[in-house]
Amino acid sequence: MNAAPGTNVRLVAFDCPTGLVGTISVSIVSVPTGAVLVPYTTVGIVEEQPGNYVATVPLPLATVPGAYLAYWDSGDGIPFPDADPFFVSSVAAAESQTFAELKVAVTNQAFSQGRYTTQVSRFLNEAVSETCKRMRWQRGHEILDYHADGRVTQSPNPFWRVEELYLASDLATGSGEAAIAQYATTKLEPLPTRSPAGLPNGTPMFYSARRSGGMALDIIVMPASSTGGKVAITGLQRPGAMVLDTDTSGLGEDMDRGLIAWAKSRCFEIEDDIEMAQYWKAQWEACLTEGALEPQDDGPIVTPGTWGDGELALGGV
Repeated sequence: MNAAPGTNVRLVAFDCPTGLVGTISVSIVSVPTGAVLVPYTTVGIVEEQPGNYVATVPLPLATVPGAYLAYWDSGDGIPFPDADPFFVSSVAAAESQTFAELKVAVTNQAFSQGRYTTQVSRFLNEAVSETCKRMRWQRGHEILDYHADGRVTQSPNPFWRVEELYLASDLATGSGEAAIAQYATTKLEPLPTRSPAGLPNGTPMFYSARRSGGMALDIIVMPASSTGGKVAITGLQRPGAMVLDTDTSGLGEDMDRGLIAWAKSRCFEIEDDIEMAQYWKAQWEACLTEGALEPQDDGPIVTPGTWGDGELALGGV
């Protein structure tokens, strides 16, 4: 999450004993310096749900922008083992943490940022994909170009599951169900078990979908066409991958905690710390259970299928 000096920051503690209002407290500490910004306080803490506490803490106007950790204490003088990271910026809070902020939140006080730079970036994008798959977010309808070799141009919002794929008019433009209804022509079938290699170049009849670096599907129409053309696709998509430090997940601030938890779980897997990996995986699951991300559908629900396992996917995956 983000906050600005002079504003309130909302902090949450999950899975605690019930009835601790007036006893449970929270403190805010600077990550770079270790200085205490806000001493332990019980003021402004409510129990929103049994065992889940929310603290609304005002930040001093003189707060220095940077990374901070919130530590909770249930009243026994022993802080909870896992701190809640957040950022203070010089401007008003953003809708969602940036890619750079998410990466720091994953590595803070747990992993070497240098050692895990590449892995954390991959794990956070992986977390977006896994969250979208679990929440069935979101269904899309797009007109895309395909090249002479049959490869379909990747959408800015990559497809994770293909439900239907059609050839489309060369004049096709736009997106959404209306565009599909207007421009879709011949429906292509999933790649059959027999090879289409014997078919001459010409009008595509089939398609296949393969995983592409864990981020999307590479969609190919076959047999290859000498000129390329356009296809109309209906399926499930995810927001574009985070690449620049200023990119955001596209899922909104409420899901940032879940993305961080997933990435932490994967880092602990590398460390062979199964117990902590399972703990953070459970935190990700809890974030999904809260239903912060509502399914986004602009068409009828199709009978659910599998998401695939990283191998060749025949048709819809």
